[in-house]
Amino acid sequence: MQIMQHDILTWFSHEPLHADQLESCNEILEQARAFATRVLSLTPQSEEQVIAIRKIRESVAWSIMAITGGGS
Repeated sequence: MQIMQHDILTWFSHEPLHADQLESCNEILEQARAFATRVLSLTPQSEEQVIAIRKIRESVAWSIMAITGGGS
């Protein structure tokens, strides 16, 4: 797949969020923050801990894209 300038502009911009989208995104972020905090407190500092936190961040990104239609 060749990445074009148009793709970059699309991927790194967004339309203003509707109130319900903003509420959903904030809920996702709040819950992810709580989960990541628990992972941090319950697991030893390690590469696996870093990966676990990274995967939570990925899940948040995909969830927000699903809410906002940013993956289209």
